Amino acid sequence: MRIKSISIIVFLFITFFNDAQIVYYQETCQCGVTGAGFSTALGNGNGNFSIYIEPGSTVKKALLFGINFGEENIPVVPSNILLNSQIITFDESNSTNLSFSAYDPNDLWDAPFISIHVSDLTTVLDPLVLNYAIQIQPQLGNCSSCQFNCYYLYVLYENASFLGNTTSYVLLNNKDELNSVHYELSLLNQIQNASSIGFATYFDRLGALIPTDGTSLWLDNGVLNNVGLLKGGDSANSTWDGAGVKGHFYFQNNTLFGLDDDTPDNVVGGTDGLIDVSSYLHPDGSLKWDLKWENNLNPNGRYNIYNGFFIEHSTPCDTFSVSVPSDTTICRGESLQLNVVGGSQYEWQPATDLSCSTCPNPVFTGDSTQLYTVRIWNNDSCSVVRPVKITVDNCAGINENILPESFSIYPNPTAGIFNIECTETLVEMSIEVLDLLGKVHFKDSFLSQKTQTFQLNLSPGTYLIKVSKEGIEFLTKRIILE
Repeated sequence: MRIKSISIIVFLFITFFNDAQIVYYQETCQCGVTGAGFSTALGNGNGNFSIYIEPGSTVKKALLFGINFGEENIPVVPSNILLNSQIITFDESNSTNLSFSAYDPNDLWDAPFISIHVSDLTTVLDPLVLNYAIQIQPQLGNCSSCQFNCYYLYVLYENASFLGNTTSYVLLNNKDELNSVHYELSLLNQIQNASSIGFATYFDRLGALIPTDGTSLWLDNGVLNNVGLLKGGDSANSTWDGAGVKGHFYFQNNTLFGLDDDTPDNVVGGTDGLIDVSSYLHPDGSLKWDLKWENNLNPNGRYNIYNGFFIEHSTPCDTFSVSVPSDTTICRGESLQLNVVGGSQYEWQPATDLSCSTCPNPVFTGDSTQLYTVRIWNNDSCSVVRPVKITVDNCAGINENILPESFSIYPNPTAGIFNIECTETLVEMSIEVLDLLGKVHFKDSFLSQKTQTFQLNLSPGTYLIKVSKEGIEFLTKRIILE
């Protein structure tokens, strides 16, 4: 097996970003899907799990998810795991920027703050390796319970000569959890007749030894159906009670298969976290489900943790290629031009800090780190989804002789005349004024003074002012022309 230390991500859907979950990743390909996970409930430990990849296949996407149990506003301490003796690091760099708090019914314990992280193993995962030994190494957290834990390996494997078209969805939780939580997945691609619809869970902390510490799954096909009670630790991590339930499976050519202790039928139960939900589609064409605590007022329980779901089905949708921007780090105050190649229609979520949310090339002008997902439609009304993370950094130490705090731009809004005030004088500077699509409308150079005045003869709207020194941009601000 060939694995190195890298970083990345995964996802669910109601209208993309909503108050419960995110479709983090969605793909249609001539492929199969497999997934398996491991947890110790908290802290270090060793174990094994297995996946399935059809012989002769290549890896199209491989994502290893991990969650951090911590406290809000306390930095994550990096942690290493060994996967078949290869080191993989989880830290702030591979955070998905998705987080939530778990639920404590009696407020007897400090409910943990959960952040979801992902490492992209696509280019290094060996499709011939199906069995994995995992070692979670001892960790030193910033708080009494700060630990990385609960890992899940998700793999799309491609084989055009043997496998039919499959759509796979990765859904990640993004909502503080209560004793009853509702989820929906809408905008499903077309489903092939007679196809199973695989539904695999990615949960932690569902105890079996503690009475009434499980979670029941309810599916809504017009009538709410209780399809089983989940609790305990999977066979893969049975040494630790409460290590949670994860659906171990593979799906290919219309059919769902179970791995570990999971069965591909239409119910769940105990540590069987896999179900065929093809008979539970809602009349409106969506999937709708609820998770409910076994006992809402459990005096012995602490919290159940729902990290995400993996859903897959065969489809008549055509495959198509898309390209999206790589995860990018920029300095605070900078803008970033995004560009999607492929597809015919687009939807970015959330729309915050983007010049447009339905075009392939919005400009990002935010001042804080943001995870976006972009849904891309093909001409046959089928879609894929990709995550794009933009990290905004203070860039301390860059251009320390001239800091953005040394400048002010006023008035703003303006009728066309504005001033740049600079505390550093007699320095050669350059200025550009761009619209939100990145087109340059004004460009000039000047010798900085206490106050420099400029006039813009442009149409009313919002523009970006970029100030640079020696070709290095260090200040970008938005200005409104009235």
